[in-house]
Amino acid sequence: MSIRLVVTDIDGTFFDDQHHYDVDRFNEQYQEMHRQGIHFAVASGNDLIHLHDVFEAKSPLQTFVAENGANIVDGQKPIAQSLIKPAILEPLIDRLESDPLFEGAHIHLSGKQGAYARKDDPSIHSELVRYYIPKMMAVDDLRDVSDDIYKLNLGFDQGEVMAEAKKINRLFGQHVFATPSGFGSIDVIPKGVNKAYGIDQLQQHWDLTPDEIMAFGDNFNDLEMLQHVKHGYVMKNAPQAMHQFDLPVTPLDNNESGVLDMLDRLLVGQLPL
Repeated sequence: MSIRLVVTDIDGTFFDDQHHYDVDRFNEQYQEMHRQGIHFAVASGNDLIHLHDVFEAKSPLQTFVAENGANIVDGQKPIAQSLIKPAILEPLIDRLESDPLFEGAHIHLSGKQGAYARKDDPSIHSELVRYYIPKMMAVDDLRDVSDDIYKLNLGFDQGEVMAEAKKINRLFGQHVFATPSGFGSIDVIPKGVNKAYGIDQLQQHWDLTPDEIMAFGDNFNDLEMLQHVKHGYVMKNAPQAMHQFDLPVTPLDNNESGVLDMLDRLLVGQLPL
């Protein structure tokens, strides 16, 4: 069965470590995918504003699974949106701000109108945070935010955050799911929502099956997506823990344009194997 949809994570996957990709090479591939009837989508934990910012001047992408599946769009058409209920959000923030395990964590809310952080959170002045969250609004208290919220993100100075994610899931797992998303971050999204859910929405939108989908990712927030499709590839540069799931690995890493290499193989009929 031929591939009709390619889905890729961006950071650590489609982008190199400097957040770049070979624009001219990919744009030629994108045109050829369109000619062959293959859809292309970006699946990311980032918000839609950021995804539009990083692609709109470079490549004419239309389809985004943003917020780890909580906000899915095809062009101007919303496909699906999932929100964290306010009744869950307030006690979750209470716990995160009071529990010693989360001391020092930077808490950001991602909503329809933009992102939010406390005024006294030093991360709002970080160049990296401003790159990922171009529309950041500082507030006195996160509980007072009235926007619809897709995701809560926790940022830590340390890289290993599995214990923190597990505790959130133990305490609030009936309503939300916490997943490490790389670089010391945890994304907290509505229960049942992940990148695989996002792909499932695109399957219904385009009448596809998992056998017709190829996906690429490098971290735990990509895992459900890679396991959901028949052709799910872990990046060569992925953390070692991501290589325990018996998924195929790309020959090249993100700094070697590993996804573009796989697209070249797909478009000349060398893939899927």
